[in-house]
Amino acid sequence: MKQYSHILLQATVIDMVLAFSTIFVDA
Repeated sequence: MKQYSHILLQATVIDMVLAFSTIFVDA
């Protein structure tokens, strides 16, 4: 269960980074 939540957390971080870079490129 711990490993699953870790993967979930990693996916969330990657999602935020992708969203940030998209905003950055758009700006």
